[in-house]
Amino acid sequence: MKEMTQRQLQVAEKIRRILSELWPSFDTFLPPVSLVEVQISPDLKNATIFYMANNGMEKAELEKQLKESVKHIRYELANRLNLRVVPRLQFREDHLQDKANHIETLLKETGDV
Repeated sequence: MKEMTQRQLQVAEKIRRILSELWPSFDTFLPPVSLVEVQISPDLKNATIFYMANNGMEKAELEKQLKESVKHIRYELANRLNLRVVPRLQFREDHLQDKANHIETLLKETGDV
């Protein structure tokens, strides 16, 4: 993956910050999640939001709720984001912590930790 430009990084961080502030107001229709990272395309038209689930909710149900709520989330984001075009949003579960735990387990098994 190419490195993001300074503008992409700024817009991505602004989206993450706005969504983090808005998320508690979404609790009536969305479960709590931790927003880990936002990656945005070079043309700023598509944003991928990486999240970690905070509860034991079934993955399929969580993804369904996020997908159904994208329109509302995007509308709220448009009210706070100063861009000509509000990016299309896509949510993806972040597996980085799972991978780190797996590597740590492997290292412990081999006695390297």
